[in-house]
Amino acid sequence: MGGKRAAENSGDGKRRKQGAYNSGSWGNTKTISPGQRGIIFTIDPYKEPQAIKEIKGLFSRYCAAASSPADDLALQADKCVSDLLHDSLKNAGSKLATLGDFLQTGCRGNLFYKLHPSTKATPNEIARSVVEGLQSSGKAETRFVYKMQPIFTTVAAHPEAIERDFVPKLNALASESVPAPLTKYAVVWTKKSCSNPAMDRTNISCSLARHLQTPNVMAAYKGPNTALIVSIYRSVACLGLIKGYDKYCEYNVHKLSRRAEADVPAARQEKLQVEPGDEGEEVEEVEEVEELDEAAEPPTALVNTAGNAHAKLLSWR
Repeated sequence: MGGKRAAENSGDGKRRKQGAYNSGSWGNTKTISPGQRGIIFTIDPYKEPQAIKEIKGLFSRYCAAASSPADDLALQADKCVSDLLHDSLKNAGSKLATLGDFLQTGCRGNLFYKLHPSTKATPNEIARSVVEGLQSSGKAETRFVYKMQPIFTTVAAHPEAIERDFVPKLNALASESVPAPLTKYAVVWTKKSCSNPAMDRTNISCSLARHLQTPNVMAAYKGPNTALIVSIYRSVACLGLIKGYDKYCEYNVHKLSRRAEADVPAARQEKLQVEPGDEGEEVEEVEEVEELDEAAEPPTALVNTAGNAHAKLLSWR
């Protein structure tokens, strides 16, 4: 025992490796910084490797804007999103080109997928293609991925940086009419591991909402079709504007799958409805009666009669 302890104290013995696995980053030490764009995924904090595999599977199935930095996407800017995937796969052979890299937010359960600068598709287009694919599939395809938030840009977690880097671009985002024009909006606020008192929820939300207020636009707590995303992780603020927020179940992957599964029985009932020419016809329902087998032994029955106060056990003879 003494020799073993001496070996451990001297550094010659074997010890468990202390690394990034104990910090919750699962080997990935790259973190977000200002000046980036991408998508924030809310995942199971204890199943990050499995969640990353599911995210890559969603991109390969539904993301039609996959491209590599070497692809000549400048000449393909006028093409639709579905054509970009076909061309990128054709140029890259059988390999699916990656859109970006996974970065840590500094908070467990939140993963940031940074898009490459050469990727022409916006985070909103990529996230919308994924949720539309999930909605059309009608089945749950993720277990460890819960929600996604497309982020237009990341800035320093300070009110001055938000006013300088995000507010001038906010009007251009609000003027987009895809998938629907801006009529009702809500501010989705998230603040984790940030002790800066200047990042006050009320002040930041009111200053940003002031730029969206028009006679035809109003704030709504229920059923907003647009969401103004303000997610603060430590010293970085992630900002974005999402259209179709209520249509796609707040970009919640599990809610979207449950809604799609609930729509399947309703669609089947519509097919079984009576055609317009047969509305007056009535269909009689006939109950099926099982015929008793005479060869089988008849069962006993407990019969209550009006003349007797007790039940009599009768058997077939």
